[in-house]
Amino acid sequence: MVEIDKILVVLLCEAKAENMNKGTAQVLVQMHSAIEQQLSKRKHGQMEQAMFGIVTTGKFWRFIRWTGSLEEPTVHISKEYTCAFKGEMESEKEVLKYITQILQVQAIAFGDDGYPSKRQCINQENDR
Repeated sequence: MVEIDKILVVLLCEAKAENMNKGTAQVLVQMHSAIEQQLSKRKHGQMEQAMFGIVTTGKFWRFIRWTGSLEEPTVHISKEYTCAFKGEMESEKEVLKYITQILQVQAIAFGDDGYPSKRQCINQENDR
């Protein structure tokens, strides 16, 4: 779990015995719990940013993005990527692309000082 300024950013779960479905379910439960905790602190019904989850065995990878409220979430679960680290390594490139995109979203959401960027604060004010 990565936390910046007391805001949960990414949940990472190691799937045991290569059971990706169980690992995905575990991450979704953890995300739900983390969102509940964040919303109770903020007293808003909607997450202000996306939350991300990663499930992996090291060989298999799956990515999860949660946006919206607890009651009406929008959850996107990627296909499962298999990383054999051989040949053209297309799956490995896709895994790195997902991780890079998650980091880019977080870098945009938070300024260089680790606090929400001015743009994010202005966007949040406009959304209210």
